[in-house]
Amino acid sequence: INNPPPVIQQVLANNPTNEGSEVRFVVQASDAGQDPLTYHFDFDQDGIFEQSNETGEAVYTYPEDGNYLATIEVRDDQGASALFEYPISVMNTPPVLEELNMVGDPVEGSSVNFNVIASDAGIFDLLTYEFDLDGQEGFEISQSNPNLTHTFPDSGLYTVRVRVSDEDSAISTRSLLVDVSNLPPSGEIFFEGLSVREGVVATADQGRDFDVYALGSDPSSIDADSLSYHWDLDQDGIYELLSSDSRQVLRFNQEGSYIIRCLIRDKDFGETLIEREILIAGRPPE
Repeated sequence: INNPPPVIQQVLANNPTNEGSEVRFVVQASDAGQDPLTYHFDFDQDGIFEQSNETGEAVYTYPEDGNYLATIEVRDDQGASALFEYPISVMNTPPVLEELNMVGDPVEGSSVNFNVIASDAGIFDLLTYEFDLDGQEGFEISQSNPNLTHTFPDSGLYTVRVRVSDEDSAISTRSLLVDVSNLPPSGEIFFEGLSVREGVVATADQGRDFDVYALGSDPSSIDADSLSYHWDLDQDGIYELLSSDSRQVLRFNQEGSYIIRCLIRDKDFGETLIEREILIAGRPPE
């Protein structure tokens, strides 16, 4: 008596599906001789049956998007078998951008660290991290590293945007509002001239011109280019030269000790007061 092979009536599956999601297969088969049946599943076309059972049901997770051909073999206990090929369509899913964190105190001229936490259901997908840090159109930085160190050049309110994409160009975005604080400028006063003598306290000759200049700096390179200098050159507590040059010409006709003050201010009204003493000595005979 010939043993007829089993007959596969139907294969059911949740198809199409997303990468990283379970696909449940249900096989309906019968055998004319009522022989016990064994079900074998090759999910990924590698010629190897990854699962075998007697229930006709199996679950498999495809780790990457693409088109697959699952092969199901139903075999009776006498070795007769039937094959069924079932096409599976696995769809790509966008990355999941879970967190965008900033570490550090956001002040102009100092660096902060951004950290992006993202994942992808496709375990073989390589992620690209893009950063928009200047509020302009487009993402100026693109890298495979989820961590970035950045220095804001000036104070202000910045919207930092991050875009994470996988190899199939699916994207997720997130933004973070960063308030960057202003820092005041700093500076020093220097004296120059033929009659100027440097020391613990600078000295200059009575009745002779010499230069005084303030060398200002600012943590913000933008502020540093637009510092203003306000001078009190006669010790009266009043800045008689407002928004003036960083260099001035001085002459004192009386001997004594003089305190030169300069208020350095940036465009955001951060300011610092610097001062320096100079001794005016009697003019030596010529």
